[in-house]
Amino acid sequence: MIRFDNISKSYDGDEVIHQLNFEVAKGEFFVLVGPSGCGKTTTLKMINRLVEPSEGSILLDRKEIERFPLRELRLDIGYVLQQIALFPNLTVEENIELIPEMKGWSKKKRFEKTRSLLDKVGLAADDYLKRYPNDLSGGEQQRVGILRAIIANPRILLMDEPFSALDAISRKQLQDLMLSLQEELGITVIFVTHDIEEAKKLADRIAVFQNGEIVQLASPIDIEKHPANTFVANLFGGEKQ
Repeated sequence: MIRFDNISKSYDGDEVIHQLNFEVAKGEFFVLVGPSGCGKTTTLKMINRLVEPSEGSILLDRKEIERFPLRELRLDIGYVLQQIALFPNLTVEENIELIPEMKGWSKKKRFEKTRSLLDKVGLAADDYLKRYPNDLSGGEQQRVGILRAIIANPRILLMDEPFSALDAISRKQLQDLMLSLQEELGITVIFVTHDIEEAKKLADRIAVFQNGEIVQLASPIDIEKHPANTFVANLFGGEKQ
């Protein structure tokens, strides 16, 4: 579904991403993991063209992403950030309905889908529709952010450290919620984290980044059992065999 072909990225002559080649399958939960500054977020942002590569091509369903109209591309890609980016002057209902409204959904369709999704994630619609973001806890705000990103059935959901600012209980609840939603809806999720336990819990496959390169790409179990190098072994708390 998504393919990176020889992707590199440089800023002012300083290469931060080097020769990435990988594919993400439709419906896969694909996690990028590694220390801060290793290129995870830059890689994620290339998918919705917030960052443009210096070299190489990114393909979506075998079509180069720059051939999609930018607005169309971004409306088909959900995006959830660590910084819970809800509009404070809009209600929960209005925040969630932003993308469907931009896509021309009827008011009735938007409202019914919003109610259904709120109930699905444990936020009773009758209690939450008319609330504002500052009336919600951090975990509740991030649930609303996730719903805003998925309500219009995006092809891809990008998630950049979405739970790292939350307390441990909220974080576990949202991890479980994402696994449930991803399985039910079949969304292709690309998820950035520096938390190894979170990566192991969520991922079908993990891409381990080091200094702008993927040094191992495999299932969590394979990486734990057969780390590619000492860096990966240390990251995953084991020893290189």
